[in-house]
Amino acid sequence: MTRLGDLLRNFRRKVYAGYIVPNLGKPKKLARIPKRYRSMVEQTDWDKFVTYTQSDEFKDVSNKRKTARSKYVYEHRLGRGGYAYLRDKPVTSFLQLKFFFVLIMIFCLYV
Repeated sequence: MTRLGDLLRNFRRKVYAGYIVPNLGKPKKLARIPKRYRSMVEQTDWDKFVTYTQSDEFKDVSNKRKTARSKYVYEHRLGRGGYAYLRDKPVTSFLQLKFFFVLIMIFCLYV
């Protein structure tokens, strides 16, 4: 269920950023569902979505999240591992490189 929730959230964000925002001043365009989404979204759901994205409640939540995001000291975009993974990764790479050089030296000794 978590995966479905993530997919739905990403879909809403994609539609909002790609269609709602560019057409904010064009109510006739916003009244129609984009062609690529007509098979997935009903007109009543589309109308609710457009109305919600233009409401004060949506704008307040959006501004609060933008403000909070602007205060982040560390913008986390590293995936599942996070900073701990990034911190350990160079050490792992160094050990692999050292092992590779040892193999090369052993190979050179026997050739």
